[in-house]
Amino acid sequence: MPSPDPTKEKRSIKTLDGQLLKIRYRHPNGWCIGQALLDNASETVVGELIEIPLRKPQIFYGYWETHPKYGPQFHVQAARSPEPLAGPGMVRYLATARCPHLGPKTAKKLAEAFDAETLQILRTDPERVAVLPGVSLDRARQWQQFFVDQQGADDIIVWLLQWDIDPAVARRLYADYGAGAMERVRANPYTLTQDTWGVGFRTADRMAVSMGWGPLSPERLEAVWRFGLETALNQGDCYQTTDQLTEQGVALLDDQDGEAVRKALADIRERLGRLPDVVSDNDRWRLNWVHRLEVRLATALRNHPTAQTNAAPVDWAWLETQTGVTYAGAQRDGLAGALNAPFSIITGGPGTGKTTILNGLLAWLIRREGVRPNRIALAAPTARAAQRMTALTGHDAQTIHRLLNWSPAERGFTKTADNPVEADWLIIDEVSMVDLPLAHALWQATAPTTQVLWIGDEHQLPSVGPGSILKDVIQSGRFPVFRLTQNFRSTSGITVAAHDLLANRVPKSNADVTIVRYDKGVDKRGVQQELVEQIRQLHQHGTPWDAIQVLTPIRRGLLGTDGLNPLLRDLMNPERSGQPQFTAKGGLVFREGDRLMQTKNAYSKNVFNGDMGVVVAIRPDLAEDDDDDRLWVQFPDQTVGFSTDEAQMLRLAYATTVHKSQGSEYPIVLFPLFYDAYVMLHRNLVYTALTRAKERLWLYTEAAALWLALQRGDGAERQTGLVEALTIENHSSENMVERPASQR
Repeated sequence: MPSPDPTKEKRSIKTLDGQLLKIRYRHPNGWCIGQALLDNASETVVGELIEIPLRKPQIFYGYWETHPKYGPQFHVQAARSPEPLAGPGMVRYLATARCPHLGPKTAKKLAEAFDAETLQILRTDPERVAVLPGVSLDRARQWQQFFVDQQGADDIIVWLLQWDIDPAVARRLYADYGAGAMERVRANPYTLTQDTWGVGFRTADRMAVSMGWGPLSPERLEAVWRFGLETALNQGDCYQTTDQLTEQGVALLDDQDGEAVRKALADIRERLGRLPDVVSDNDRWRLNWVHRLEVRLATALRNHPTAQTNAAPVDWAWLETQTGVTYAGAQRDGLAGALNAPFSIITGGPGTGKTTILNGLLAWLIRREGVRPNRIALAAPTARAAQRMTALTGHDAQTIHRLLNWSPAERGFTKTADNPVEADWLIIDEVSMVDLPLAHALWQATAPTTQVLWIGDEHQLPSVGPGSILKDVIQSGRFPVFRLTQNFRSTSGITVAAHDLLANRVPKSNADVTIVRYDKGVDKRGVQQELVEQIRQLHQHGTPWDAIQVLTPIRRGLLGTDGLNPLLRDLMNPERSGQPQFTAKGGLVFREGDRLMQTKNAYSKNVFNGDMGVVVAIRPDLAEDDDDDRLWVQFPDQTVGFSTDEAQMLRLAYATTVHKSQGSEYPIVLFPLFYDAYVMLHRNLVYTALTRAKERLWLYTEAAALWLALQRGDGAERQTGLVEALTIENHSSENMVERPASQR
């Protein structure tokens, strides 16, 4: 058995009064060394100190540690202004406390009325608060309860800091569970992973073990089982087998003998099967909410009308005159089939005529059948894909999230089965990107009278989220599918290369595709420099920076997004004298003109994972305590402001992963494909990257890496239950629980 790691032991957290005097050293990742006055003594402090104001009274939370060379250091885990707050500081505290119905304007009103006594009055004298204009006594009493409970947040912050858990977790716990938050965590530390509070399994596991939980206790084994299912979702799988979960358990519990873990898990198999949030059948295990979504999606699809609509035959001569297009046989079949089927799918690669069919369908519906344009809903999974759909059709398209109208207040979509999307036609593009939760929400909000057309490329990478919706629905065989295979862009070298890939042929360099090959094991730094130099040459010959995009399979390494983005940013948007900069929480620095990507769904801002934008303004003129909307980013359909906290979800996007590029097209793409991404070397990865380029592609690859990707095909099929659910008419949904709204 491995010996315990002394760095993972429970630490003694101290609370000290003091001031940060200066920062002596700051690492690019945000970690700092500073000097502080702590309990009237000058001490060395380390940690993320950037956001702590200098020479202002603070309460510091952290622990002492003696460095073998530099002596005692206080590791700052969190800091806050001591009460009483006053003026702008009080306004900021109230506005960011997440108290219901207490925003910046009301916070300012309260601070102006009561100044430094505001918190004390809120906690003890709601009648005085209710005297203010627009504040009822009921509302004042709600605030009283909130801030009384909030006093206890410090206790849980300090307690959680023993395991290096971000203080923001304590605030979120209080927001959901109130004063009982600490007891909830004490009763089961693994709650922090089940409810996705941003705490990893190993942190929660250390908490549990330090509180006396047995190394092979049933509770610990249950947590391992659940965590295996959650991890599978991150890989796109909707279920795991018993053997898969068992081996993941052995890997997680590496402080125990592997055979002992296997035996312990086998001994409680029956107990695992009774977990209220887990479903098991035929040696397959699912989280309950995943099973429920698959069943409900399958039911909604099966219940959608299937009878032919008896649409009038297409007058091809009229339509071809209207559109100026001569439709090939497969294109005619797809267009006529979509008109006659309540739900149908058109799938095909680049240059096969998907957009041609869509434009012909819109022309026929609007000009011949008289369907009002506002009764035809066009949507796509991302803002860029929706923007492209609009440009190609001349009709307004929107994201699926906008179509379904996400409501932050209700933490869900307002368009549901009881309030469906009002449309005669619903046409969704780039369906390969749609994951299980989004597909479920979409079909719940689709009325039986709405005619539905899905358009997508089944050979692209599957969605980032769980499920393989487009492939599964096609594979079920229940719905009309029209495959387009003929290449109508035979003069496009990119399209030729894409069709070579689908035919399992290694593509060759041509007028539009340049393949640069290296010996296996080549120095990646040299490749990095060649790629950057190629971009420099393109720009010097007239190509604008925003026409160039680097795609890579991986994040880490010299040829991953982490290694390439700093170099590309310095090339395309170098630092200039007087240029405003913005530092997000965590230390990432952004400049005006930077190309950024959102990495998590921010429903309140209507910005979603994968959305790309450009920094258009930075507001350094705002007061320090007025942190909202310092960074402004222009996305394809809106301009959005971010605070330092919110900007943690943004990353530089001069280079992005291939997965994140789905639904987008770029005039010029540079794509490094090396053995660093060995586990991801599959045909659909190369195909997706290649088909993002509209005009030119540079592919940098190691010897035989491209051949290996082709030999391995499209990779392992995702483990999903949708095909089975679509082919079995009756499903029991007993013993199921809803997924928490925060995870939808």
